[in-house]
Amino acid sequence: MQMDIRKLPADRGHGFFRLLFCVYTPLLFLFTLLPIDLIQSESPGWFEKFSFENQDKLVHFLLFFIFTLLFFFSAFTKRNFLIWLVPLLTGILIEILQQLTGWGRTFDVFDILANAVGIFAAWLSVKKL
Repeated sequence: MQMDIRKLPADRGHGFFRLLFCVYTPLLFLFTLLPIDLIQSESPGWFEKFSFENQDKLVHFLLFFIFTLLFFFSAFTKRNFLIWLVPLLTGILIEILQQLTGWGRTFDVFDILANAVGIFAAWLSVKKL
């Protein structure tokens, strides 16, 4: 497994990563901009067992951690600062769009902070590779 992880940076720009990034990005926008009523369910499910306060911040962290990794491995840019700047600006844009659409979503600075922590964690992971 360790050999496979070390090989990942060499695979940067591979078509598979570009395809994943191009599929993931619209899905990220779709799921973060959907009206809240469409996402929440009235019936309790297995996920309710993992419920805790501010769990949406963990979701934001994970979504942008994955987004940043896919952006890096898709190699749409080789500039180091763009690897974290593009995801950060994307997160800010999503929060602004949530406020403007009026679909039950609101702008939240703490969501942006959770996004930034996810982006930074992904960037650090990439740097360690």
